[in-house]
Amino acid sequence: MTGGPVRVVFDTNILVSAHFWKGPPYRCLLAAEAGLAILVLCDPILSELGEKLMTKFAVPKAENRLDRGATTRLRGAHANRG
Repeated sequence: MTGGPVRVVFDTNILVSAHFWKGPPYRCLLAAEAGLAILVLCDPILSELGEKLMTKFAVPKAENRLDRGATTRLRGAHANRG
Protein backbone atom coordinates (compact mmCIF):
# COMPACT_ATOMS: atom_id res chain seq x y z
CA MET A 1 0.00 0.00 0.00
CA THR A 2 1.40 3.38 -1.00
CA GLY A 3 -0.56 5.53 1.44
CA GLY A 4 -2.34 7.44 -1.33
CA PRO A 5 -6.09 7.81 -1.75
CA VAL A 6 -8.07 4.59 -1.84
CA ARG A 7 -10.43 3.80 -4.71
CA VAL A 8 -14.05 3.43 -3.64
CA VAL A 9 -17.23 2.39 -5.45
CA PHE A 10 -20.47 3.76 -4.06
CA ASP A 11 -23.57 1.80 -4.97
CA THR A 12 -26.90 3.49 -5.58
CA ASN A 13 -28.02 3.10 -1.97
CA ILE A 14 -24.94 4.92 -0.68
CA LEU A 15 -25.37 7.74 -3.21
CA VAL A 16 -29.08 8.11 -2.35
CA SER A 17 -28.23 8.22 1.35
CA ALA A 18 -25.53 10.84 0.70
CA HIS A 19 -28.11 12.91 -1.18
CA PHE A 20 -30.66 13.06 1.63
CA TRP A 21 -28.74 12.75 4.90
CA LYS A 22 -25.46 13.99 6.37
CA GLY A 23 -24.32 10.62 7.79
CA PRO A 24 -21.30 8.47 6.90
CA PRO A 25 -22.18 8.10 3.17
CA TYR A 26 -22.32 11.90 2.84
CA ARG A 27 -19.01 12.29 4.67
CA CYS A 28 -17.44 9.66 2.40
CA LEU A 29 -18.62 11.61 -0.63
CA LEU A 30 -17.06 14.76 0.83
CA ALA A 31 -13.81 12.85 1.34
CA ALA A 32 -13.85 11.89 -2.34
CA GLU A 33 -14.52 15.50 -3.35
CA ALA A 34 -11.55 16.55 -1.19
CA GLY A 35 -9.27 14.05 -2.93
CA LEU A 36 -8.91 11.74 0.09
CA ALA A 37 -10.47 8.91 -1.89
CA ILE A 38 -10.94 8.22 -5.58
CA LEU A 39 -14.59 7.70 -6.38
CA VAL A 40 -15.09 5.08 -9.09
CA LEU A 41 -18.44 5.35 -10.88
CA CYS A 42 -19.99 3.73 -13.91
CA ASP A 43 -22.88 4.62 -16.18
CA PRO A 44 -25.23 1.89 -14.86
CA ILE A 45 -24.89 3.20 -11.28
CA LEU A 46 -25.43 6.79 -12.42
CA SER A 47 -28.46 5.79 -14.48
CA GLU A 48 -29.98 3.87 -11.58
CA LEU A 49 -29.29 6.80 -9.25
CA GLY A 50 -31.10 9.24 -11.52
CA GLU A 51 -34.02 6.87 -11.93
CA LYS A 52 -34.39 6.20 -8.18
CA LEU A 53 -34.15 9.87 -7.22
CA MET A 54 -36.85 10.80 -9.72
CA THR A 55 -39.22 7.83 -9.29
CA LYS A 56 -38.95 6.96 -5.60
CA PHE A 57 -38.12 10.36 -4.16
CA ALA A 58 -39.67 12.74 -6.74
CA VAL A 59 -36.43 14.70 -7.07
CA PRO A 60 -36.52 16.69 -10.33
CA LYS A 61 -33.36 16.27 -12.36
CA ALA A 62 -32.64 20.00 -12.14
CA GLU A 63 -32.54 19.75 -8.32
CA ASN A 64 -30.52 16.55 -8.20
CA ARG A 65 -27.08 17.51 -6.84
CA LEU A 66 -25.79 14.02 -7.57
CA ASP A 67 -26.99 13.99 -11.16
CA ARG A 68 -24.92 12.63 -14.03
CA GLY A 69 -23.20 15.99 -14.66
CA ALA A 70 -22.13 16.46 -11.05
CA THR A 71 -20.87 12.92 -10.60
CA THR A 72 -19.17 12.93 -13.99
CA ARG A 73 -17.30 16.11 -12.99
CA LEU A 74 -16.35 14.49 -9.69
CA ARG A 75 -15.20 11.32 -11.45
CA GLY A 76 -13.20 13.35 -13.99
CA ALA A 77 -11.55 15.41 -11.27
CA HIS A 78 -10.14 12.26 -9.68
CA ALA A 79 -9.67 10.01 -12.70
CA ASN A 80 -6.01 10.87 -13.22
CA ARG A 81 -4.94 10.39 -9.61
CA GLY A 82 -3.32 7.19 -8.33
